[in-house]
Amino acid sequence: MVLKRNSKRTGEIIQLLLRWSEKRKGIFKEEDFWLPKTRTEKAFFLTTSMVFNYGSSTKADRLWAAAKKTWDDPSTHWVFFPREVIQRTTTDKLDELVVALKEHGLSGRNVDKNAKNWRTVSDSFLKYFDGNPINLLKKFDYDAHQIFVAMRTKYGKHFPYLAGSTGGSKILLVWLRLLHKHVKELK
Repeated sequence: MVLKRNSKRTGEIIQLLLRWSEKRKGIFKEEDFWLPKTRTEKAFFLTTSMVFNYGSSTKADRLWAAAKKTWDDPSTHWVFFPREVIQRTTTDKLDELVVALKEHGLSGRNVDKNAKNWRTVSDSFLKYFDGNPINLLKKFDYDAHQIFVAMRTKYGKHFPYLAGSTGGSKILLVWLRLLHKHVKELK
């Protein structure tokens, strides 16, 4: 089915989105979760948390609560840092990562799959961006569209869930929006 352009309808939709934005409704609803203090820590916290597939946005409260508990616990704090994840695990030996992710429920239901995905993402961050999500933003001059295209095409298979490579791009879009709002304003 081909949709025809309708400038009147497009204008109406833009106005509706602007009203929602002003009222903080729908996709513009203010996130209500804890974040670390520094920009770099926020980037690591948000990036790691977004990799775990909780299955629906209705479970987001559980995700953010588990992420905070995992962050606050000195024995599990390391899971947020790709370099640490790679140093402590191998692709064949994920036991320590699985235990740390299960400790406060950060891994969700699919513990083994999510641990494997996070290790893959950690390895990719090390390989392409020196282990730091902010370096990804810098590489594409903080341009959200360029980051989106690169993650969906060039880097898709290297960043499971995060790049939206496993289906739709919902997680990637939410991640970019959170980085834009809490880490660095994107173009």
